[in-house]
Order: sequence, then structure tokens, then C-alpha cells
Amino acid sequence: MGIKIILADYVRYYLRRVIGIDIPLRDSPAPAYVYKPKIELHLPVSKSSLGEFLGKDFVKSASRELLFSILIGLAYHEVAHAKSGEIEVKPHSLNNLICDSNDFNFVPQTWPGSIPFTLALTNIIYRQGKDLKGRSLKTRKDKLEALLDLAVTFMRKLRVKYDGKDVRSLPQDHELFDIFEQLKPIMIEARKAEVKKRPGLVLRLYKALEKFWVKEKKQTSPTKAPSKSGTGSLNKALESVSVPMKGKLTKKDAKEMQEQAERNPEFEKIRNQLKEIKDKVREEKEQEIEKQVEGWLGELHEIEEVKEESAETPRIDESLVSVLRREIRPLLFKRTLARRAPSVSGTKFAPERFYEIKTNPEEPRITKDTKRIGRLIDETEVVFCFDRSGSMMGNKEKVCQQIAATLYKALSTIPRVRVQIIGFDDGPCLIKGTRPLSMDTVLRRIPIGLCARGGTNLPLALKEALNRAKKSLTNKQLVIILTDGDLRGEMNATDLALWAKRHSIDLVCIGVEENNASELKRKFGASNVLYVEDIRNLAKEMRRVVQRRI
Repeated sequence: MGIKIILADYVRYYLRRVIGIDIPLRDSPAPAYVYKPKIELHLPVSKSSLGEFLGKDFVKSASRELLFSILIGLAYHEVAHAKSGEIEVKPHSLNNLICDSNDFNFVPQTWPGSIPFTLALTNIIYRQGKDLKGRSLKTRKDKLEALLDLAVTFMRKLRVKYDGKDVRSLPQDHELFDIFEQLKPIMIEARKAEVKKRPGLVLRLYKALEKFWVKEKKQTSPTKAPSKSGTGSLNKALESVSVPMKGKLTKKDAKEMQEQAERNPEFEKIRNQLKEIKDKVREEKEQEIEKQVEGWLGELHEIEEVKEESAETPRIDESLVSVLRREIRPLLFKRTLARRAPSVSGTKFAPERFYEIKTNPEEPRITKDTKRIGRLIDETEVVFCFDRSGSMMGNKEKVCQQIAATLYKALSTIPRVRVQIIGFDDGPCLIKGTRPLSMDTVLRRIPIGLCARGGTNLPLALKEALNRAKKSLTNKQLVIILTDGDLRGEMNATDLALWAKRHSIDLVCIGVEENNASELKRKFGASNVLYVEDIRNLAKEMRRVVQRRI
């Protein structure tokens, strides 16, 4: 059991605390800063969207640090659009291209710590650039798409891929050589341009592409004169062309990038930074849960007390009571941690072992921290919380009543231990509270209080149990809850379990037959859950839980 922290949590924390911007973050395979109809940041923060954006094999193989670097690079990149106060310029695709290029200068100046993340983003996009020699250039739209991909790749590293090599220029006999040479200075200037100069660069880039578009139109239709529709179709083509990367990274790419990152001293900083963020995010989430649970626990509800008594009490195996009492006692012991200081004086050794001091005087004799478990029972409040919903009908109902009676008899006879019993369906009912009752009275109340009926609201019952444990003035509090696995309710059972842990309230969950054991372990933690189908196994299963906990 624990708080599940995903990559999106790290990114949210980084955006808010490091970059200094607090806007809604939405999971999307297409990174973007969106301001219409409302401001949002779109990033691929889940494994599915990351797999769609980068490639599933890459995401499976890449370390969390590498994925974090890439995501934060994307975040810096998109947040720069928000921070720069840029003006929206048409066409949108070319404006994005200029802004992306410019952000490589804008981002490091605004956030000096962004460089390792931006480099990771640069590498990832550059690796996805297609080799121009293998591309189809049959139509002018194919050529336009190739030019935009070349511009994206060039602005990252001032190089493009051609015939398997990284080159600064295309061969002079290549059909895109002239137009690409016109685009290169625009992209170089865009990398260092001020924000206010972006619209002018967009216009220059558009005019260069417009001449190319019209020229290609003439070559394909020499008998027809160029028309106004030529530029109109360019606008449509620009909006339909996908400028971002299209290729997917592979498992091999992940390995190469990881090796490259490991050689970079900045990567160790990223790893340490990620560890710090993990602790801080966990702490923030715990505080958020604490506040939420505290507010919910503060809402008091009246609880009905069972006062009727059955003619018969559940059958109890006395030998099981004595064994169970012995097995559960260690959970109630006082526990202290004491350090024994090393000694070379001989005072802590028997005379026959004194030679050890003279032969090895520099060797410490005792160096370990020793966990001491005293044999004195601590003053303890035990709150039993048993499921009596309609799904407990049949054998489960009898098992529940037997377990309740057996546990009560085992614990109520231990000195310094007080026991309360709650049954629950849609709401909780009190079978035995703080008021003293005779053993016989409680045992006769159990069949009435735990008669199967109604629905299930485990969180509400657990709320009542935790409130009673919290109000207790005893040194230790223990809540034992029994259910067949339906954990639905108005509060998350995991949050309540985490709250109990933070407040040093021990929580043990007993699952009975036909329950979803994996779900119980996921909600309450494997070390807190035991499964009982046959009541004769109760002591053995309880021993396992106690051993894990101490």
C-alpha cells in the first residue's frame, strides 16, 4: 500500500515549483500550449500518450530519468509560448516553427536550469528526422512537407540527415537545394530573434515558401498562369502538413540515449533532482490526503447501538482463543529502539573472552541497532469493524460471527486492552462501545449486530472506527476490519489507511471467502491483510501478519 506517484505528478510539481507556472496540465500525445477556449498545457504524461508520441518500445526501455528529461524539455518549450507573450500570427504552422526555433534561445535565458532538459528534447527530435534521400518527392505537397521537416531538424542542431549522414547543406544538384538554402538563414536568425521580431520572420518564411509553391505549380502546369488560388492552396497545405516528428524511436534509441545521458554530468543532477521531487510530491500528496481525510472524519454521524440479545452465542473453540491470544500479544507489546555503544574495555565481556580485547582492541564488539520488544503489554484500544452487508449471507455470516466472538474473547481477557465492536452495512452500528459490558452480553449481541442485511459502505464504517481509535487516550490503537472485499464508499479506503498509518493507528484487514484478496492488498497493503476461509486458520494467518508488522 502507498501513494501511487506517476510521471505526471513529477511534471506538475516541476511546472509549479521550478518553472513557476500553475496552469492545468492535460495528457495528450500532441504537446501544445493552448489558450482558446481556455489556457491549458498539453503534454504526453501517461505511458499510452508517451508511447504514441515517441514509440512504445522506446518508452518501455527508457529510464524514468530519461523520460522525465524529455517531458520537462517539452514543458519548458511549451511554457515559453505562455511566458513570452507572443502574438498569434498566421499561418499557424509557420508561426509555431519560428516560435519553436526561438524558444531554444528564450528558454535557457529565462530558466538557466533548463539546458539538460532542452538538450534531451533536441536530441529526441533530431533523431526522428527522416533521411531526405529516401523520401518521396513526387508532388509539391510532398516537397513542402519535406521542407518543413528539414526546417524542424535544422533548427535543432543546424544539421539535417542526408544519405545516412548529418550534413549542413543538401547536394547542389538536389531539387530542394535552392529553397532550403533560402530557409536556412531564416531559421538561424529565428534561433536568436527577439519575440517582437517573430511575426516578420514568419512573413519571410511564408514568402519564400509561396515562391516555391507557385514555381512548382508552373512546372507541373506550364500552360496555365498562376492564380490567386495558388497561395490559397498553400495555406491549406501548410495547415494540413504535420510539422512535428512522425518517426517513432526504438529500443535501440533508448539504449543509445541512456548511454549518452550517463556520460553527461548533468544527468546525475537530473537523477538527484528527480529523487528530491519524488519525496516532495509524496509529502504534498500525503498532506493533501491528510487534510481531505481530516475534514471527512470531522463530520460526525450518530451511530445506533445494538441492544437486543440473541438466545444463543456463537460457538467458540477455547483452544483457538488461547492460541490466538498468544499470537496477537506481540502486536500489543511496547517497542523501543536502542543503540548499544561499541566497547573495548572488557567490562561487557566474560573473563574467559577477555583475550579478544587484547588481540583485537580496535574492533568494535557490538555495532548493530537492536530492536527491543518488551514483554509488557502497552495500554491498547482495539476497535473491531465487521461487515454485515447482504453479500455476507450464508457461510460467511457464520464465519464473521465466530471470528468476532473469538477475537473479542481472546483480546478482552488481556490486561490493559479495551475492545470496541462495530458492525456495518450501509452505515455503522455499535455492538460494544466504551461502556463496560459483561462477556456474555457482548457475545449474545454479536449474532444480532452481525446479521447480514443491506448494502456496503466500508469507508463510512472505517471512518467511525478511526474516529474512536483517535479519541482514545491509550498509548496504542489497533483497528481490525473484516470484509468480503467490497470497498466502495464516499471516501477512498487507501487514503483512510494512509491516514491511519500517519497517526500510528495499526490497521489489520481480514478477508473472508470469495473476497477479492488482491484488491484488499492493493488498498490496505499486503502486510496488513490476512485471508480466512476456515476459522481454524485464523491464529496461523494472524501470526503471519504480526510477524510482518513487527
